[in-house]
Amino acid sequence: FLMGYKLLWNARGIELWLRALVLGLLCYSIPMLIELRMSPQINVWVYGYFQHDFIQTIRYGGYRPIVFLEHPLWVALLTMTAFVAAIALARNNPSRRNMLVALYLGCIVVLCKSAGALLEAMMAAPLVALFRPRLMVLVAVVVGTAAFAYPVLRTTPLLPLQGVVDLAMSISPDRGGSLAFRLMNEQMLLERAMERPIFGWGSWGRSLFYDPYSGVLSSIPDGQWVIWMGARGIFGYLCHFLLLLTPIYAALRAVSGGRHPAREKELVLVGALSLMLAMNLLDLIPNATLTPLTMLTAGALLGNAHRLRQ
Repeated sequence: FLMGYKLLWNARGIELWLRALVLGLLCYSIPMLIELRMSPQINVWVYGYFQHDFIQTIRYGGYRPIVFLEHPLWVALLTMTAFVAAIALARNNPSRRNMLVALYLGCIVVLCKSAGALLEAMMAAPLVALFRPRLMVLVAVVVGTAAFAYPVLRTTPLLPLQGVVDLAMSISPDRGGSLAFRLMNEQMLLERAMERPIFGWGSWGRSLFYDPYSGVLSSIPDGQWVIWMGARGIFGYLCHFLLLLTPIYAALRAVSGGRHPAREKELVLVGALSLMLAMNLLDLIPNATLTPLTMLTAGALLGNAHRLRQ
């Protein structure tokens, strides 16, 4: 976060960050395509073991790439983020090469076979390609605020969780069953967290459930928010989440001063950065996809927002 804030605080900094992300994913897509064709084996070839449950890589009659990361969902989120960055670069410089790169990364997002990343890409891509930067940041504020308020919304009728589960069941019984299991698990972990609501249970798995006879872990903490809530309580949840949400609000204040034709390209990059961060925050509800890239993006966005305000 501090590296992003101090080193990527200007227009050149965020453009370099987006270009580096796109270039890195273009290189990374080569082992991804190998695993899509030959099954996820690269970690086995290099290190001699598989880093996760292999069944998690099988989807829709094929494989999901995992390469060297913790889970295929991490790969899908990284690809979606690079896809949004490529669209922003293609909008500012609509050359044939940039357009082809964005199209290629869009195809890779589909091949990742992750419904969450695909939906996030479908939300962010049209905004970055077609709309004004202020609207991009405004949507990012709405998405980020909804993700932040999720622990409260899930206990109210405003969030029709059963309707979402039924919809997922109608699309795919496997995906619907997985979603229902996640929600049930979340409820149990949330009740456990509320036994020590202010500062949580601390580390070493004290916020989780274990089998009373075998001692085996019987709960699976999927969402990052419920991990924060259980281990650090409401105080820790606010500290972590607001650190990531504040740059988006700062960006909204920075781009709200009317149209600036001379800075239109720069503001497009700021808007894309805001959406990239907001989609990552949305992904923290079902998954624990908090990475150093998230923090770097948040720091860069906050640094640019402060510069634009000044």
